[in-house]
Amino acid sequence: MIFQRFEPMLPSHAEYFQGMPCKVCADTKGIVAHCATTHSVMGLVAFDSWTENLASVHIKISNPMCLRNGGLIAESCDWYFNRLDRGIMLGLVRGDLYKVLAFNAKIGFTEEHRIKDGYAVGVDQVMLTMTREQCRFLPTQQRAA
Repeated sequence: MIFQRFEPMLPSHAEYFQGMPCKVCADTKGIVAHCATTHSVMGLVAFDSWTENLASVHIKISNPMCLRNGGLIAESCDWYFNRLDRGIMLGLVRGDLYKVLAFNAKIGFTEEHRIKDGYAVGVDQVMLTMTREQCRFLPTQQRAA
């Protein structure tokens, strides 16, 4: 069994974003899941472009074990919705990344809008949201908070 620990995202985790269509910005914050035995990064959930009630979310998983029993996603939702008291997560995904869209739907995001040719000609940009009320990783009494 792989044990994991969570910690705040640090500037040194910026290298983990290589290959992703996002960059670490001055306002990027997040949660990192580390393997407790090897200390390797198992996954990361980062947020940027903050408003009073919303931030853009980026998820990268290198070891799916960090998702067991909610794991990294549950920890990130608790941090974002409860400790930071935000109400909406925003995700932007290329429309041709079907597995990524399916994963996001499975964890509770819903498609809010699709921008035709928004990523590239022939590739839509999909806007996804998850509200506190939709978040299945929060106990029922916290969803309406």
